[in-house]
Amino acid sequence: MEDDAAEDRSSRTSDPHIWEIRAVRDLLWLIGAVVVVWLLYLLSFIVVPIFSGLLLAYLANPLITLTKEKFRIPPAVTIALIFILVLLFFTAAGLWLGPVVKEQTSALVESVPEYLDRLSDRYGIQVDDLTKQFKSPDESDGTPPVIGMVQNILGKTTKILFWIITVPIYFAFFAWHFQEMMSRSSRYLLLNQHPHVKKTLQRMDEAVGTFLRARLVISSLVGVVFCVGWWLADVPFWFLLGVITGLFSVIPYLSIAGWCLALIFKYLEVTGQGGSFDFLAVIFWPSLVFGIGNFLEMWVLTPWIHGRTTQLNPVMILTVVLIGGALAGFWGLLLAIPVAICLNIMFVEFGLPRMHDNP
Repeated sequence: MEDDAAEDRSSRTSDPHIWEIRAVRDLLWLIGAVVVVWLLYLLSFIVVPIFSGLLLAYLANPLITLTKEKFRIPPAVTIALIFILVLLFFTAAGLWLGPVVKEQTSALVESVPEYLDRLSDRYGIQVDDLTKQFKSPDESDGTPPVIGMVQNILGKTTKILFWIITVPIYFAFFAWHFQEMMSRSSRYLLLNQHPHVKKTLQRMDEAVGTFLRARLVISSLVGVVFCVGWWLADVPFWFLLGVITGLFSVIPYLSIAGWCLALIFKYLEVTGQGGSFDFLAVIFWPSLVFGIGNFLEMWVLTPWIHGRTTQLNPVMILTVVLIGGALAGFWGLLLAIPVAICLNIMFVEFGLPRMHDNP
């Protein structure tokens, strides 16, 4: 019997299955990862709300855990309270700021044709050429551009409504079962048997979570600064520009785009109807507001947060953001720094040689 067992082991060693060959197994894992990424891209319409709900659950998990452990409030109650507070916030914001948003949106829509005509007359920019850039390639079959535009608007509206409905559902589900999912993942990955890996993942979780929550706080604060400052500087569409620039601030350095829009709109307003260029009104005051908000973001809040969580210097942060945007567009910009944080921690923990004190 022992001879037969030894013979079976030797035969399995000398003639392994194809998936038992390390190189083949690694290649299959690589092919599987590529296929998964490709499927996620094809199903982005569904994957985006799922990922958004999971991300929101991840950000809200410390609050849900705190209320459960310290105040013994069930997670379902905390999630319901979060929904109620968010609903009340948006309702109050809509009642208070809704007229301002409606007024500025209508004014912006009415002003865009005038701005384009003014640019065409003053700088020779052909508005017709700009319009052609937004035409769909499928319009060569004789379909009127208006129909294509309406179809595009309906498609975008349907997608937004789908996201508005599904993201809260996915958030509630993931937030309710987040701790259970983390416990199962820990068991499946056998993290208790690998304390170094477990410690590294905990560092990643703390750093990424702190960074994302802090970016939301930073964008809200600087958004308020931009709104109030550009209102005082009499910049057109000050509220829309302040909100947009605040949202841009979620991604480091992207708020520069909002500043450029503020300068352009102020310039078009001041120089309209034969007006003369005013350096203080067009350049100085809007730029001063942006400088104050940027100082608050980059020199007060961002260094404190990044210095303790990302361990990345400003040059590295800018480089990572540019690379992420070039590789994956908006999602690359949004996720570039969290990915860089994880890679940096992995490199420090597993890549750098261990330094021991000399005896």
